[in-house]
Amino acid sequence: LLWFGWYGFNCGSTLILTDNFADVAAKTAVTTTISAATSGICTVIWGKLFNKKILCPSLANNGILAGLVGITAGCSTCQPEGALVIGFISSVIYYASSNLLLKYKIDDVVDAIPIHLFCGIWGVLAAGIFATEDNYKMAYGDLGDNTPCGLLYTCNGNSGKQFAANL
Repeated sequence: LLWFGWYGFNCGSTLILTDNFADVAAKTAVTTTISAATSGICTVIWGKLFNKKILCPSLANNGILAGLVGITAGCSTCQPEGALVIGFISSVIYYASSNLLLKYKIDDVVDAIPIHLFCGIWGVLAAGIFATEDNYKMAYGDLGDNTPCGLLYTCNGNSGKQFAANL
């Protein structure tokens, strides 16, 4: 249910479906799906590899949520391949931070801290890494030479500025 609702949150944030915004909403749905699915699958794999858990539903569910939180900041500005990487890294961050809390006996029954805090921080940083200039222009408008992009892209010397702002 949360995954389904996330489409209303991420895609619905365009607020309008005219002009280029329908394309933005469609790409946002794609990046949201890719990140969530990747993170869910990878988190289940980490559970199998490191704790010998067999297809643990809570790992799948929390992995999906980790991927959703990780993609939210950059859902409209990254490419699908960026969403794949964001989902993968979200799964690693979720799994590692969840086990870290267990190791230090910090009680977080629903894993809110690993999902929302750690994956949320990652998501904000990821938006500054994977945002493309074209996607930024479609989602937020053309700012000319001041249009930002992520660290992995070159755009009028602004590639590091978005990451610095997000950091």
